[in-house]
Order: sequence, then C-alpha cells, then structure tokens
Amino acid sequence: MEPPIEQWTDDELKAKAEELKGILERVDGRRQAILKDEHADEEQKVKAEELQGIMERVGKRRQDILKEISRREEAAGIKVEGEKVEGDAEAGTKAETRGSVFRIFRRFRRREGDGEEKIGGKGKKRRILKLLLVVVLVLLVMSIAFGYISLTFLQPAPKEEKWVAKEEKLVHKILTINSLSNDYSVVWKKIPENSSKIKVFGTIKAADNQPFSFRALNKLNYERWKTKATYEAYEEKSNVTSYSFTFYPTREEVNEGLYIIISNYAKELKEEVWKKGSLPVSVQQDYNTFSPLTFSVPEGSTGMAVRGEAKETSYQKFTLYLLDDGNYNLWKTGWPYKALYEGRDNNTYSFKSTITPEQAKGVFWLVVERTSLHEAFRLQLNADVNSYKSWIQYPNISIEYAVSVSWEEKTYPSK
Repeated sequence: MEPPIEQWTDDELKAKAEELKGILERVDGRRQAILKDEHADEEQKVKAEELQGIMERVGKRRQDILKEISRREEAAGIKVEGEKVEGDAEAGTKAETRGSVFRIFRRFRRREGDGEEKIGGKGKKRRILKLLLVVVLVLLVMSIAFGYISLTFLQPAPKEEKWVAKEEKLVHKILTINSLSNDYSVVWKKIPENSSKIKVFGTIKAADNQPFSFRALNKLNYERWKTKATYEAYEEKSNVTSYSFTFYPTREEVNEGLYIIISNYAKELKEEVWKKGSLPVSVQQDYNTFSPLTFSVPEGSTGMAVRGEAKETSYQKFTLYLLDDGNYNLWKTGWPYKALYEGRDNNTYSFKSTITPEQAKGVFWLVVERTSLHEAFRLQLNADVNSYKSWIQYPNISIEYAVSVSWEEKTYPSK
C-alpha cells in the first residue's frame, strides 16, 4: 500500500501527477475511439462507460496530489502553475528594499555635515564607506529585479503539441486452407508511446461462398486457445462466408503481435449414380443380382448412404435385398444374415441405407428374388433399378483477407 501523499517528496508528487496525466490521456483516447465508432456494439459501449469510471477515479487521485503540491508551494511563497515568485509578496519585498535604500541614503546625507564637523579628518573615510554601502544596496536591488525579469520573460515557451492520424496495412493475403484445419497470421506494428485511439480493422472473404470461422486474439489468449483452455477474443465469428471486423487493442498488445486465426469447417453433400439398369430373373432362376457394387468416395468422407427405387415392369411381386459381401455369402448358404435393406411381397420398392466407413471398403450386392420359389408356372421378372450413393466431403477453401491498424500520434511541429 502506498504511504499517504503527505509523506511523499516533492519529486515523487510531481512524477506521480505526470504518470496519472498520461494514464488519463490513454484511457480517454480509447474511450473516444469507441464513442466515435459508428459500428460499436453494446459490449463496446459498456466498455466506454467502464473507461469513464476509471478516468474519474484516476482524475480524483491526481487532483489530490496537485492540491498537496499547491499547499507545499504556497507555504514556500511560490505559485503552482509556473514556479514564479508570488507577485504580491515579491512586489512588497522590492518596494520595501527600495524604501530601505532611500531611507539609508537620506540618513547618510543628513548626518554627513555633522560627521565632518565632529570627526574632522575621519569624515572623509566615513563618507566613502557610506557610498560603498549604497552601491552594494543598489546592486542588490538590481539583481533582484533582474531575477524577476528572467523568471517572467525569459522562460522558454511551452512546446505546441499536435495529434496526427496514422494508418498502415498490416497484411493482405490470399491463401488456401486445407479441410478441417486452421491457418493463422501474426500481425504487429511498433506504435510510439505518445499514441492513442488505436484501432485494428479488416475484411475476410471466402471464394465460392465457402463457410469459415474467424478469431482475433492477443498473444496470451492465442496460447490459451492452442491448449484448448478458456480464452477471450477481440472478435470471433463462426460459419460465415465473409466478415468485417473492428476492435481496439492496447499499444503493448499491437507491439507484441495479434493473431488472426481462420478455420476451415466447410463441408459439401455429394451424390452420384450408383447403379442404374434392368435386372432380369429368368424362369429358370430363383434370383439374380448385379455384379458386385463398390462404394468409392474421397478419403475422410462421412455421412455415406445409398438410396434408390426398384420396380417390376409387369407388376409381379418380388423380394429385394441390399447386402454387404459378408452377409450376401451367409444369405446364399442359408445362414442367418443381416441385410442393409430387405423388402418383401411387393412390386415396387423405395430403399435407403447408411454405409459405415468399414463397409465402404468392401463390395455390395443388390438382389432381386422371386416371391415364391416353388411355383408350378413361372414368368420372367424384370426389375428396373435406379440407385444413388451420397457422402459428405470436406473441401479446401480459398480465403482473401486484409488487416490494417490506425492510431493518433502526438507530435511537436517545429515553427
């Protein structure tokens, strides 16, 4: 805890007052930037109110310190604002000094005659001493007056300060982000100490309207995000195809580096013809099947499925099976099996089944079977089949983004 300001030295008081003044300027700079931003949201407006509260507390502390400085300087007879000698006290001192000189001079003149008469030869020496004293007093008055003139008129004029708006583009990139992965850029700028109203802004857009996620973090929160710990972002948006952002970091955060992270979570539903054609079952056959069907899709795909329709052209009833290779062999040999799809006692079917990644590595059998295998009179069956395979794939995406920073810098223009 700090000691009471009454115990501080004069230098400590002045240094603290200057430090608090700098804090007020920086906090007010951030607050003004938020208030002037037309796109500021409610969270940023709340932040502006918090900054106002900070300014009030810091301002009150600085006023207490200035009052203590004023009290000490008044006790010493010095003004707070400019280190000048108090006008009234100084004027009184000079007038009193001049009056003393003139009184002494008149007293010397009155006594001069008496001294010559009474002292005789010693009167001449005494007059010389008196004149020397007068000269010394006159020189003292002149030195006081010259000191006053120096303090009043020869002080250097305070420097004129000016705030200059600055802006710089930090990055402009076009890049490809692989499926289910992240890409990031570190952007930074060494901003001078005498700066305020620091703002970072930019745009991000994906080609072909592919969705992406975006985060803007400082260095500390980037490390937290990497380790999947709780973090706080300047800006964060998910599942967008384009985005514009603005946020207000501190000068130290920009100098240290800001992390712009873009994540590719784009996915596409794909569908292709799997098998299309007529599948006949002759009078001699109990069943028939297409050649083994494969399910080839890009690596890393998910959500695989098949769907289709089968219809007997003369409206005869039949049984339809969709089997993977292992269950097809069990079905052929009369052992218990598990079909991906099985429909019985109808002449038209609409079927659908999901496919696991393991199953997709093998082959499939689409089987048309007679409803009754022991009919005395058989007709040929003809089943028209239209089937499709579908899957979800995760494409690479192309992103273009640009990031800039702006600030106001304090300068002292030369005249």
